[in-house]
Amino acid sequence: MISDYPPGFEPGQLPRYEVPSRKKGGTTPLHVPTKKSVRGRNIRAAHPLMAHFLMHLETDPNVRKISPYPIEIEYQRTGPSGDDTTVSHIPDLGILHRDGSIVFCDIVPEAILAEQRYRTRRADDLRQAYADQLGAAYSIITELDVYVEPRMTNIRTLWRHRDCDDPEALRKVIGVLDRMTFPTTIAEIVEQADLPHLIWEAECDGVIERQVLTDVARAFSCILQLACEGRLSVDLGNPISPASRLERVF
Repeated sequence: MISDYPPGFEPGQLPRYEVPSRKKGGTTPLHVPTKKSVRGRNIRAAHPLMAHFLMHLETDPNVRKISPYPIEIEYQRTGPSGDDTTVSHIPDLGILHRDGSIVFCDIVPEAILAEQRYRTRRADDLRQAYADQLGAAYSIITELDVYVEPRMTNIRTLWRHRDCDDPEALRKVIGVLDRMTFPTTIAEIVEQADLPHLIWEAECDGVIERQVLTDVARAFSCILQLACEGRLSVDLGNPISPASRLERVF
């Protein structure tokens, strides 16, 4: 039977490599929660750089699926003596975009890339191999791609608000969006939504305690969740703030 899914992105796909509980140098893997993994509700990241790159992917509405250590390919590499050798490669991540394009990548800290120079030397061979065999792109991701500011700070903000468990507020914000003229700003939508603050309530020894949660920005959270879903576009080239410009995505 022919699969409707690209190689490496089948539902329930098992990783071709299992990240050890502790890597060389004492690095402890991190479990990153995600809704985009082909398997399970989290991805085991080998190091913090990989975890932070996964935050980029999880908040990018153009990314449909993420597959850790998704596939193993074989390709020819020419050695110093001119002889061709068959070698294999398992990428750290496979990224399936909504337009159907695929990128396989390795996430490598700059210090490791400088130490293991073979990674840079073989990159062109891998780009050609992935293009020829799978019609996909290949890239090496480093800190220079992940920690660009203010984008990384904005990604952290989107990450914190990506799951807004407030259906009432979400309905109100969407209703406001349907009446708004775009472009607009976060502040204008928050003002139009005019959501009341949530009230925390608890009972202790028969006494009911209530507290107004003035620090919970309900409309703001809904706006950023909609941005993560691709229903709104927010400028990530400047720090996210009430003045941030928003566009409606149709």
